[in-house]
Amino acid sequence: MGWSKKTPGVEGWYWMKYRGKHGMVKCPAQVVILSRGNMVHSARNDTFFEGLDHGGWGLRYCGKLDKSIRFGPKIEEPT
Repeated sequence: MGWSKKTPGVEGWYWMKYRGKHGMVKCPAQVVILSRGNMVHSARNDTFFEGLDHGGWGLRYCGKLDKSIRFGPKIEEPT
């Protein structure tokens, strides 16, 4: 599986890459499906939201749409 712009539709842990403060970041991230959207929490402690209560679809960080986000393969839950 390659990298995808689409947020996974199944809860769990995935590889994620996105543009951070100091360049591209590649780390595990947890995808949580909410009743009216999705939340993604990265291992770097960045949280992204999308959905009806968060300005629409497309992951946002601090209210701004982030188009650099890509999701890779699903991984086992880190311990």
